[in-house]
Amino acid sequence: MISARKLVSSVVAALLASGAAALAYRAASEPRAAPPMLRARSDPLVSVTPAQRTDLPIRIAAEGHVTPLAPIAGRP
Repeated sequence: MISARKLVSSVVAALLASGAAALAYRAASEPRAAPPMLRARSDPLVSVTPAQRTDLPIRIAAEGHVTPLAPIAGRP
């Protein structure tokens, strides 16, 4: 039978090994920073236009008998 001391030491060793593996994986999968020459580009030019309220045409084409799922009250 395994003694309690060996069991605890093997569990601690397994936890340390898995922690080291997790840190190595995380360090390898992090994105690298771009070289300074590539980061020095200027921002793209963007134009901004205020929103406008306008009417949009609604065209409904139907064939046959159409029944609504729920009646609504429309206002002109």
